Amino acid sequence: MNISTFLTSCAITLALFSSSFAQTVDPNAVDGQLHFKVSDNPGLNLDGYTGGNLALDALFAASGLDSIFKPFPLPGTELDSIYRIVFPNIAQVSLLQTAIEALPYVEYAEKNPLVFEFETPNDLQTNQWALDKIQAELGWNYSTGNGDVLVAVLDDAIAIDHEDLAANIYVNTAEQNGFPLLDDDLNGKADDINGFDVADGDANPRPPANASGNGDGFAHGTHVTGIISAATNNATGIASIGYNTKILPVKIGRDSDAALSGATDGIYYAMRSGADIMNLSWGTTTDAATLKSLILQASAAGMVIVAAAGNEGDQTVHYPAAYPQVISVGATDQNDARASFSNYGSTVTLMAPGVDIYSTLPEGNNTYGNQNGTSMATPLVSGLAALVKDHFPSFSAAQIQQRMEEGCEDISAQNPGMNGMIGAGRINAFRTLGNVAVLDSEIGAFNIYPNPTNRYLNFDLEEGITPNTIEVIDVTGRVTMNMTYQRSIDLSGLNDGVYSVRLRTETSSYSSKIILQ
Repeated sequence: MNISTFLTSCAITLALFSSSFAQTVDPNAVDGQLHFKVSDNPGLNLDGYTGGNLALDALFAASGLDSIFKPFPLPGTELDSIYRIVFPNIAQVSLLQTAIEALPYVEYAEKNPLVFEFETPNDLQTNQWALDKIQAELGWNYSTGNGDVLVAVLDDAIAIDHEDLAANIYVNTAEQNGFPLLDDDLNGKADDINGFDVADGDANPRPPANASGNGDGFAHGTHVTGIISAATNNATGIASIGYNTKILPVKIGRDSDAALSGATDGIYYAMRSGADIMNLSWGTTTDAATLKSLILQASAAGMVIVAAAGNEGDQTVHYPAAYPQVISVGATDQNDARASFSNYGSTVTLMAPGVDIYSTLPEGNNTYGNQNGTSMATPLVSGLAALVKDHFPSFSAAQIQQRMEEGCEDISAQNPGMNGMIGAGRINAFRTLGNVAVLDSEIGAFNIYPNPTNRYLNFDLEEGITPNTIEVIDVTGRVTMNMTYQRSIDLSGLNDGVYSVRLRTETSSYSSKIILQ
C-alpha cells in the first residue's frame, strides 16, 4: 500500500468513527494533542496551516483539526521543526499518530505527555515503610481517592471519632435527614448514619464504652481502617493508601466478648448499603455454605471482595479468602519475603506488606501503633482497589482485580521455592494505577534490577545468552542509548520515564521495560 492510499484509508477510518469524547483516552498524555517533527527541508511551512496539502487536508478534515502550529519556535534549532496538532476527536489519537508518522517528511509523531507533581502528603510518616514499598506516592499522582467510592470494613469495631478517621467515615444522609427508628434508605437497618453494629443490633459501630484500651480486643478494626483510608494530607497522624476514600464501618464484634459473631450479617448489610469494596481481615477454616452464598451474591452484585489468607504460616486454607470470587491476600516483610506468619498456597491471589504496619488505634481517638498480620496486608489491597475504582470507574470487579494483579511486582527471587504459592506478587500502586505496563523480559532470558531505578541498571543473563549491544528506547520508539553490552549501565543522562531495554545477540534480541525515576 502506498503512502497516499494509506493516508486516505486512515482518513476514512477517522471520519467513520469521529465524535467528541469527554473521557481521558490516555491518562499519561494530553488529550487531543500530538507533536511531530519534520525533516530539515520539507518544502512547506506548516505553521498556522490552513490547507493546500491533500494528504494533510484529508486527515485534518477527518480528525476535526483545531490548529497546527510551532509551540517552540526557535530558528536554527531542532525545536523550530516541531509542530503541535490540536484536534477534538481525542479517541482517534493513535490512528492519527500513525498516519502523521507515515508522511515522508515527518521524522516522528508522539503524544504530548502529562507531567505530575510528586506530592508527598504532610502526614506521611517515616515509619510507614509499606506505602513507600508499594510506591503509593507515585500512585497518588493518578488517584487520591474519591468520596463516592465506598469501602465496607467488617471488623470488631471502628473508632469513627478518631482524629484521623472521622473525615473519611461515610455519612448516610438519608438516615441523617430521615426519621428516627425508620429505615429511611431501605437497607434493612434504621438510623445507620455512620454504619452499623450488626453483632449487637444497634447503629453504633464504635468500640464499647467500657473498652479499656488497645489491648482489649477492639483495636483491630480501627487499625485496619486507618490503613485503608486515614484522612491524608491533613497534617494529622498518618497517610493511607486510600487517601480520600470513604469507609463504611460494619461492626461484627460483640460488645460482651469481642467475638466476631456478625460476619454473615455484615456481608449482607454491606451489600444492601451499596459498598463498592469489602475488606474482610478475618477468616474461618470452615467452608460454610451460607458464607459462600453471601460471597457469591456480593460478587454477582459487582463488589470487590478482599480477604486475609491467614496467619498460621503454612498452607491452611481460610474462607472466604479461598473462594474464587475473593482476592486472597498474603503478607510480606520489608525485604519482600513472605512474612513468617503469612499463609501461602494456590488460593493466594497476591501479597502486600504486613509486618510492622503503622496505623490508627482507638484509645483516646488519637493514638497510633504497629501491628502485624495478613489482616494488615489486606486493607492495603482494599485501599488500592478503591483507587483503581476511582481512576477507572467503568471497571468491573474482575477488571479491578486483574489490574492489581498485572501491576504486581515479581518477588519470586526473594521467595525461593514458593512458585505458585504467593499469587501474582506484591502489589504496586504506581504500576497498577498508571497506564504503564512494566513487563518482565522473556522468561529466563534476562533479569533487570533494580526496576524502577534512579540511575544504574544491572543485568543478570540466562546461561548461553551473549549479547553484543544494549539499546535503550524511549516511549516514542527513539533509541536514546546504544552501546556495547556490559553488565551495568549508567542512565543518569536520561530523563525520568518509561523505557524499553533491548539486548541484541548475533541471532536474537530480548526486551524488557523499565521505569527511570
